[in-house]
Amino acid sequence: MRSRAVVPRRSRIRLLLIGGSTSAVLPIRASIAFLRVIVWRQSDMGLDAMIRRLGGLVTAAELEARGLHPQVLSMAAYSKKVIRVRKGWYSIADVPQDVRDACAVGGRLGCVSALAHHGLAEPPNELHVALHRSASRLRLDPTRIVVLHWSRAELTGDRHAVSVEQARQQAVRCARSSRRGDDASPTDNL
Repeated sequence: MRSRAVVPRRSRIRLLLIGGSTSAVLPIRASIAFLRVIVWRQSDMGLDAMIRRLGGLVTAAELEARGLHPQVLSMAAYSKKVIRVRKGWYSIADVPQDVRDACAVGGRLGCVSALAHHGLAEPPNELHVALHRSASRLRLDPTRIVVLHWSRAELTGDRHAVSVEQARQQAVRCARSSRRGDDASPTDNL
């Protein structure tokens, strides 16, 4: 005769099922899995709106500070509800690809890429990324030309791109260095 595994009474929890007043007694492991599904379904509806309110490009820490569980964020990225741009950075699909690429490198749009983002120039063939001088762990895409603009000054603007003023300053320096034939990335000394 086969013996049936019995879960001790204390390792069961009573759950009130959604959509009715009925309750169910489930083993703890099943209850946790059930709760994860509930949390996932509830947060799935608001996750896109939450990221959109925060500008479309957010850190995992910001979402966790607003009550989103890290596993929910992982499930959303796995199911392609949000895009994992870089470790700890997520975006929605509405964010322009250049902005996501700049974030993936470790910065934000700079120089003529930022001017194009602000609608003041034509999009360049290469991606210009503004970085703070202490930026590290850069992720460069080998299939794309990326021009790095290192800055000692604080980067102004939003998460997507530097401000118009800073982008113009970078564009002037970039044009000067390209006329001289410098191979190195332009550095902002401000």
